[in-house]
Amino acid sequence: MRWGHLGLVLGMLPEAPSRARALALEHGVEEVRSEARQLGLYALLSFYLPDLFPLQASDRYRNLFLAASLERGTVRVQSILADAGVRSLVFKGLAVAAKYYPHAWLRPSSDIDIIVCPGDMRRAVCALSDAGWQIVQDLPATRLEFSNHMVLVNRRRQMLELHYAPIADFQAGVDVEALFARAERIALSGGGSVTAPGEADHFVLLAAHLIHHVLAGGLKWLFDLKLMLRSVDGWDWNAVVESARAKGLSSATGIALRELHPLEAGVPAWVLDALGPGMVRRELVEAVRRRGGPDLSALFSSVVLADRVSTSLVIEAASRPVGRVLARNGLGPFAKSWGRRVGRYWGWIRARAGLLGRAGEIDRSATECTKC
Repeated sequence: MRWGHLGLVLGMLPEAPSRARALALEHGVEEVRSEARQLGLYALLSFYLPDLFPLQASDRYRNLFLAASLERGTVRVQSILADAGVRSLVFKGLAVAAKYYPHAWLRPSSDIDIIVCPGDMRRAVCALSDAGWQIVQDLPATRLEFSNHMVLVNRRRQMLELHYAPIADFQAGVDVEALFARAERIALSGGGSVTAPGEADHFVLLAAHLIHHVLAGGLKWLFDLKLMLRSVDGWDWNAVVESARAKGLSSATGIALRELHPLEAGVPAWVLDALGPGMVRRELVEAVRRRGGPDLSALFSSVVLADRVSTSLVIEAASRPVGRVLARNGLGPFAKSWGRRVGRYWGWIRARAGLLGRAGEIDRSATECTKC
C-alpha cells in the first residue's frame, strides 16, 4: 500500500533524518508539508526536520495546551471511574503519545479512549453523568451497527469514547479481563499517570485499529507502531503473536506489520509468516485499497481479515452497506425498519450460524443513567 510522500519521509525517521530530508527535497517540500497538515502530523515532522518545516510558536503553544488538557481530562475520567468502583484502561492516542513519542504534544489526539468491562457500562455512565458528561451517542441497538462504544462530551467539549470492547471488526474476541491482568501504568508529561493495556496487547489493538482505518489513511497509527517497536529493547514477538491469535486478530495484525515494511521497522520474517494472512487475502486487501469506499470497507474489515468466518459474520458485515444503499436512495425509514427486523431475529441467526466472537455481555441499561 502507498502512504504518499509524507509516508516515505516518515519512514526514514527518527533513525535517518538526513535521508528523510533528502526525500522531502526530492518529492517537494510544499507537497510533504500539505500532506502533513492534512493529517495533523506537521508538528511531528517539524520536530525531526525543523529547518525544512519550521513550527510557529503559536502552533506549538496550541498543541501543548491541547495535549495538557487531554491529559488532565483523561486522569480525571479514570479517577471518576475508580471512585465508582469501575476499572478502566486508556488506550490509543494519549497512552501511545505519553509513552513512545519524544513529546506527547507531537502526537495529535482528538478524544479520550477508555475501555471498561461490558458489565460495568451502567456504573461507568452513571458516574460520568454525575460528573457532567453527557451522552451524544448511545449503545448500539443491535449487533448490526458495528459499534463498540458510547460517546460522551463534557462542558469543555472534550469527547470521550467509552468502549465495552476495544475493537468492533474482524469478529474479534478480546477478553477485557485479560487486558486488565496485563495492564501497566504510564507516566504523563504533566504529572500523574494512567492505566493502559500491556505492550503486546496494546500493539495488537493498535494494529487492528490501523487496518480498520486503512481506507481513510492511517499514517498516524502506522507511525505509532513504528515508535513502539523502536522504543522497546528486545521486543517480545512471541507475546505479540500469542496476543493476536488469542484475540482473533492475527490476520489484521499481520497485514499491519507488512505495512510497516516501508518504514523500516525491522519486523522479523518469521513473525510475518506466523501471523499471515495468505497471498489471496493480501491481494484482496490491495484490491479494496485501490477501489476504496466505506461500504466495501465494512465487508473488507469484518470478513476478509477475520480469523474465524461464520455465516452470522457475513450477514452482520453485509447489513451495514445494504442499509447505506437504502438510505442513499431515499429509503432511510425502511432501512431502519429493516435493520431492527434483522436485529430482532439475531438470536435465531446466531444460534444457527455460530456465535459472534465478542467477550462479555453489555449492560444495556447504561443509557438510563440520567435517572441515577
